[in-house]
Amino acid sequence: MVDCNVGVIPTEIEKSSINMHNFRSHLTALFLLPFTFMLASCDDNSATGPDDPSQVPSPPDFSQLQMETGIFTHGGAAAKEAVNDSGVLAARDVYKESNPHMTQEADPFQLASFLVTMTESAYSLHTTYATFFTMNAVPGVVEVSGNEFLWNYSAQDPELGETVDITVTAVVHGEDVDWNVVASAEFEDGGFQEQQIIDGTSSFDGSSGEWSVNFDVPEEGFTYISTAIWESDGGQLEKLDVSTSLTEDETGFYQHTDGVYTLDGTSALISNGQLQSPEFEGEGYFGDIDITQPFTVSWDTEVGNGTISIDGQSLCWDEDKAAVDC
Repeated sequence: MVDCNVGVIPTEIEKSSINMHNFRSHLTALFLLPFTFMLASCDDNSATGPDDPSQVPSPPDFSQLQMETGIFTHGGAAAKEAVNDSGVLAARDVYKESNPHMTQEADPFQLASFLVTMTESAYSLHTTYATFFTMNAVPGVVEVSGNEFLWNYSAQDPELGETVDITVTAVVHGEDVDWNVVASAEFEDGGFQEQQIIDGTSSFDGSSGEWSVNFDVPEEGFTYISTAIWESDGGQLEKLDVSTSLTEDETGFYQHTDGVYTLDGTSALISNGQLQSPEFEGEGYFGDIDITQPFTVSWDTEVGNGTISIDGQSLCWDEDKAAVDC
């Protein structure tokens, strides 16, 4: 086995969520989650692998698989900008504490922007953990046995100054790859025992797949469960089915998000969407629309107009983001 004290190279991903007790004057759905790690070299004798690095499977590059949400300025376009990321527990905290703006009026664009942002944020947190636990699965430090590829390394979390021990296994079956990630950490506060973090399958080029992330930190009362099923073409994300749940027993925080995103030309759609959390119940925002009800949002990625359907109502906006009759 390869057992190197290798950290994760700098990566940038962002997430956001909602705190219903603190409202801002404009939609704020961006935040920075730094994960900065340093690489340590392995002993040349311990790294084995094929002469052709292209024969080694690579984890999906989720940073290249983004939703086309540019018309929602705060939730979409800036979501693709490079930002610093932080440690595994800090990612959870920033996700909880960001504050998209809520309004007392049923403004179609603002409501759509809020719901799209929340769906995109759920996917972003999924990609944060998927990336953190697999970033060092690279050709130069892999042990190969037939069609099985194995990486062992330790990544340092700069937020806590502690290390996470990670084992990544990839088994190639023709054009498909089965992925398994096991990790453990002995943090001074909030460590976790060895557990399977990722279980998934993807195409060899990462253009499609299904990954589940399960992360449990008992000392923090923190549980995170998510699944993302995606299809892309030429680096363009065309379909994404995402479902995430975050629970923190000590604070009573709970949030569950579902949504199916599709893109056909310039027509984008989130269907079967739903947000569930005690934080979203009974507040009477967006003109008394119940935002915990299933929703559908469609929009034109170039023109900027769109429609939202939720809680028995259909609302529309034009290219100037103004409410119009549907």
